[in-house]
Amino acid sequence: DIEEKLLPSVVKSFYSLVEEIHAESPDTHIIYTTLFPFFEWSDSEIGPPSLDVQLYFWRQMNTVANQYYYVTVLDLFSLNPFDYPCNDCFEKYFADSLHLNEAGYRKTFEYIDNMLSAQYSKKVYD
Repeated sequence: DIEEKLLPSVVKSFYSLVEEIHAESPDTHIIYTTLFPFFEWSDSEIGPPSLDVQLYFWRQMNTVANQYYYVTVLDLFSLNPFDYPCNDCFEKYFADSLHLNEAGYRKTFEYIDNMLSAQYSKKVYD
């Protein structure tokens, strides 16, 4: 599987990036955000990775991120703002099967803002 071959290099790259950022700027707090689940794809022949594969990938990435006190994880996959599965999510929030439209970005930002404000007791945007 392509996912099995790709995962170790992506996780290793992420680990290296977090280490490098902290080495260059120890006071920097990193906010790491997963993506929300993909249930549809514009190319029906290849389709999105299965939910199990997506979940495994994000768990591996979150495991790396959670090792560091200076990394905050915003897990949009597990706590997605689109309430999947829903019939109109893609028409309402996506420009295509992968990219958000303006309404999708707005909803995602509001969700992230609520998550951060709960952690830091201050809204980023009103």
